[in-house]
Amino acid sequence: MKLNDVSTTYGTAFDTGAYGYDADTIEGLTNGDGSDVVTSALDGTYGKGDITYINTGDASAEEKQAGKVTKTVNGGPYYLEGSTDKTLKNYNIEIEKGNATINKAALHLTTGDYTEAYGDAAAVQSELDTATAVTGNANGDDLEALASQLGITNTTDALLSSDRTNDVKYKADGSLDRYTIGTAVANTSLDNYDVVVDWTGTVTLKPVPITITNEMVQTYGSSDKTFKEVTTPTLVNGDAISTVGLSMTPKAGGAYETNRDGRTTADAGTYKNDLESDGGGIVHEDGSDARKNYSVTIEGDIIVNKAPLEITTKDVRVDYGTDYGTTVGKTVSSVDGLTNGDKGKESDISYDYGNYGGGYIENNTKTNHVGDYDFKTTVSNKSEDFLKNYTISGGDATLTINPKDVHFHVDGNGNTLGDVVYTVTDPNNPSSPDPINGQLVYGETVTPSYTPDGRLPNGHYGVSTSLPDYGPIDSGKVYGNYRYHYDGDITVNLPSKPDIVPPVNPPVTPGTGTVTPLPEMPENTPNTPENTTETTGHKTVWDGDRDRGGDRPEDKRVVTLPFFKVLEDKTTHRYGTYDVAKRTTEVKIAPSAQVLPEPNQPATQYRELDTELTTDKGTGEFTLKYNGSRFTILPDDDAAAQLIVVGDETKNRGLFEKALHVAFTKMGLEVADLDGVYIHFGKE
Repeated sequence: MKLNDVSTTYGTAFDTGAYGYDADTIEGLTNGDGSDVVTSALDGTYGKGDITYINTGDASAEEKQAGKVTKTVNGGPYYLEGSTDKTLKNYNIEIEKGNATINKAALHLTTGDYTEAYGDAAAVQSELDTATAVTGNANGDDLEALASQLGITNTTDALLSSDRTNDVKYKADGSLDRYTIGTAVANTSLDNYDVVVDWTGTVTLKPVPITITNEMVQTYGSSDKTFKEVTTPTLVNGDAISTVGLSMTPKAGGAYETNRDGRTTADAGTYKNDLESDGGGIVHEDGSDARKNYSVTIEGDIIVNKAPLEITTKDVRVDYGTDYGTTVGKTVSSVDGLTNGDKGKESDISYDYGNYGGGYIENNTKTNHVGDYDFKTTVSNKSEDFLKNYTISGGDATLTINPKDVHFHVDGNGNTLGDVVYTVTDPNNPSSPDPINGQLVYGETVTPSYTPDGRLPNGHYGVSTSLPDYGPIDSGKVYGNYRYHYDGDITVNLPSKPDIVPPVNPPVTPGTGTVTPLPEMPENTPNTPENTTETTGHKTVWDGDRDRGGDRPEDKRVVTLPFFKVLEDKTTHRYGTYDVAKRTTEVKIAPSAQVLPEPNQPATQYRELDTELTTDKGTGEFTLKYNGSRFTILPDDDAAAQLIVVGDETKNRGLFEKALHVAFTKMGLEVADLDGVYIHFGKE
């Protein structure tokens, strides 16, 4: 007898209900026996019998533990085998095995539908790479491993290249259409599976939303216009804006035209969505139309930029104490660059100088100290509002605060130089009760003092004025925030005393630079100048220590002398009266309380020495001369002349000290030999 043939699908267990035999297939019966001899003997359900079955297509016990159900398709042949312990009297039972067939299972491929933006080729490609889903793995097989054997490739006409998509596809009714995804399978039949493509997918490209902003750009007051188009976001897929036939004009009756009101431009600012455009478009790289691939919003803005405007302010100079309003009135400013109908409106511009860079203090009620102050000019409209249309620059200037001039005249009268009574007047306001302080500002005051200074040609004396913190001041020079101008006339009834004529010393040949020594001075006798203190009207000589009761030291003598400068125009000007202290190593001079006139003694001898003198200002070559009364210093080179000019500020005291030291150490002179000291600003 032969068992039935059975079959199953890979990974699906054999149906044991199909196991058995067909009685019609029993062979070998004889002697009139029928199949019932066998079937009744097997004592089982008809067609099955009392048979033990083994299917070699079933998974082994070990395979079943690994999740397998059947053997592989190509691992056969497989059989359904059977055996029985039943026997027949007249026959031996032989069971012929049936075939066990395992058929391939089906792997199902399904591709989805996708939507991506026009131009996003990378996104489309990413969808294609993962678009197809694989299902149907059986018998414990790994799905990913099976899918990798298939070699699936998806393609679509929606993708032109790796970085370009096709155009958006539309149906006749204007709705979006789709591109089909073609799925290619390199291996459609695996060992245990047949591949079945159940569904092919699609790609829909959707338009990209963009905003096209058209711009017209002008500068306030200029008829020049610049047009441009800007897309947000930028165009994709290599597309570009086409300006062919593009025109832009301000909207009639819009904000720009209303504000312009017949002028060249409207006011500076941005006029949103106030520009109309026509023509133009969006094109592919080959020039073909690409407009359908975008959902476009069009805006049109007009931008009017500010025009440049430059302020020019001239430097201004005022005196210390000038009222702020007066200074403003003297400050001259103008602007350059008014346009668009604003020319002729300069009178509506207000100029503001603030506190003039610190030149005015205390809420602009006072000037600051004398000096230069840099300030900035700002502008504003008085009633109109056109300055908002300009970018303003310039306006830098300098306020110079000059010293205030103070003029006064000093008259004096006395019987001696020590009892002079001084009367001060303001020549510009003779009736002023406070001639000097009345000219000062902000309640400032000074308390000057006066001394006689130098005999005038009429026999009177001039005046020297001193100020606290400054000492003696020169007329016409600046002290603090003021320039003082003064003169004086002092009448003093001094007793007349004859000049003492010094002894005549042997002269020295002019120009030799050598000195003829003086004769021995007489011993201390009652009437020698070296040993007396006397006022000659020209100088005072004294031995400091002897006059205090001690013996005269040999290294120190003091004389009071007048000092003068002779300018290049040969005019003589007084420096002042100074005490001259002779020491062994140096000479020092200091201002004296006495006032001595210019000497008038005749020349009695001639001495000359060429020498180099050095002060803290530099070094120069000089000629020193002595005529028996006057000691004179003359420059020999440019360096010496410059030293004299520079030293004039300190009345050349340093140079006088150096020259007198040379006179006392190299020319044989003593302090008592001198009646006056002169320094020349040029050649004699």
